[in-house]
Amino acid sequence: MGQRKFQDIELASNKDKATYLSWSKTHPVLAIGSEKGSLVFFNRKTQRRIPTISKHGKRVNGGDWSKDGNLISSSDDKLLTVSNNQGDTLHESFICKGDILDVKWCPYRDPNKPKRVCAAIIGGKQMLYLKPEDAKHFMFNFHASYGKANLFEWYGDNKILIGFSSGMLSMVSTRSEDIGQEINAISTGNSPIESMVINQEIHKAATASNGIIRFYDLRDWSECVQEKIEIQKGCGKITKMHWTADGSILTVACSNGYFLGFLTIIPSLCSSYDVYAGLLSSLTEVSVVDCSKNNNVIAKIDLEIEPSFLQMGP
Repeated sequence: MGQRKFQDIELASNKDKATYLSWSKTHPVLAIGSEKGSLVFFNRKTQRRIPTISKHGKRVNGGDWSKDGNLISSSDDKLLTVSNNQGDTLHESFICKGDILDVKWCPYRDPNKPKRVCAAIIGGKQMLYLKPEDAKHFMFNFHASYGKANLFEWYGDNKILIGFSSGMLSMVSTRSEDIGQEINAISTGNSPIESMVINQEIHKAATASNGIIRFYDLRDWSECVQEKIEIQKGCGKITKMHWTADGSILTVACSNGYFLGFLTIIPSLCSSYDVYAGLLSSLTEVSVVDCSKNNNVIAKIDLEIEPSFLQMGP
């Protein structure tokens, strides 16, 4: 095996500190935001480093890459700025009237009909729906009883799921005819929602509060109680979650440095012979049961990798 090479990336100033990191979804480009408001774009393929100093006046606190390869970045100076992967500013920065807590591009599906709009939580009390190209925007308020909005996720290209400090989970519409209207809401408990992720393929949402991960079916807004996961207190606060596209594995990052992976969907794989059945009981474990004796497990086989087929025989 060849030796992997690592490279240090310098910010615009030696006294500056990185406050934001994000890889582009379409290009081998890493965006690095700093405490002083600068952005550095590093192309992993060409090894080119492009520093930009005048993007923001204060700490870069967030951002999101679009499918077009453009980055929208937010800062403590209350500005939203759109840059391409070369670091060029594409549109005039949008000035918000409150602190920007979270910003995300709309995840459109049809590349022939790109939806170049984004949404952002402003001051924990409002949601901004923005078209950066011409600064057309719409603001709507949240229910006062919900508390402060902490984070949100797009559900398709015309719905937004919002998590609140009260533990409320609310779905709102972004369609032009009923933008800002609440579609549904559910309480996840009395603790703030600290992290959230949506799986578009299986129509489920996962929320994290006080070390407990809960799952909700977004088709009927029911909680999948049996799927609840509790992590050990020593792991700390759940800071980030990510779901594989097929919904099979949920990965969790925690404040104390723990990185956890959970199997949320076990692939259906089984075979039978006589009164015996073999089935995949985890990603790399096969269990053999005796169906004539109340499905008693008579053997377990640990595999090195996940199998793609299973066949029982004499």
